[in-house]
Amino acid sequence: SFHHFEIPDHLLDQLKKGNVVIFAGAGISTETSTAFRCTFYDEIHAELRLDPKNRPPFPELMSMFCKRPDGRRDLLEELRSRFQYITAFPELLGAATRFHQDISTLFYIDTYITTNWDDYFEKYCGAIPFVTAEDFAFWNVKGRKVFKIHGSVSNYGSIIATTEDYRRVRTQLERGALGSALKLLLATKTIV
Repeated sequence: SFHHFEIPDHLLDQLKKGNVVIFAGAGISTETSTAFRCTFYDEIHAELRLDPKNRPPFPELMSMFCKRPDGRRDLLEELRSRFQYITAFPELLGAATRFHQDISTLFYIDTYITTNWDDYFEKYCGAIPFVTAEDFAFWNVKGRKVFKIHGSVSNYGSIIATTEDYRRVRTQLERGALGSALKLLLATKTIV
């Protein structure tokens, strides 16, 4: 369903100037109830057979899962399987990519930042993915781009899921090219 709203004049002005960046989190694709009845968190929680009342933060839960034998590999397989399942069913894929399909029509927005692991910005918006530190050296290239600050399913080594991963990426954000690029965007663009 659609909701009527009016875009503030400031935002319209920034859109016209090409100064708007979209920040998109997990709720816009596979982690919505329209795409799946349960979240990736819920799947991992169930697989660990934890007490339903024990709901640790996402990175802690992923760390618990990865501490099992072959845990990291199994986590990535679970993730890949989830995306393959969505792709196999057009209705699920449509629900998971609705935001991307809608936003792709906005030609004046060419930069996205996401914590999502899926490749929907690449497939549906034609965005070039920036995932690794090496990628971020070229962050100001022309054309659509997506900053994948938690990695990408297309690059298993880049996935940020566990507490340890979050610690590592925090250091990269504070001192690396990714952090510098994001700080510049935050200082010079309007983030929606």
